[in-house]
Amino acid sequence: MHQLRFLRKGSLINCYLSAAATISAHEFSDARIACAKAIALVLVTDDFLDVGASKEELENLISLVEKWDHHQKVEFY
Repeated sequence: MHQLRFLRKGSLINCYLSAAATISAHEFSDARIACAKAIALVLVTDDFLDVGASKEELENLISLVEKWDHHQKVEFY
């Protein structure tokens, strides 16, 4: 994460604080960590798309997401 120079300052701390404010019960610590990681992934992706990516990298990411949508047809229970 430290190598990604385009990230917002303090964004990782805000991820954990957001998760802690939302899921505050002690027994849900695993859920709090998973939530913080999900928020961090969204923030890194957003910052990457806004600042850190070249046009070719953005096109590759869009192509990957479009391929991912094709796998959505499989149903899981």
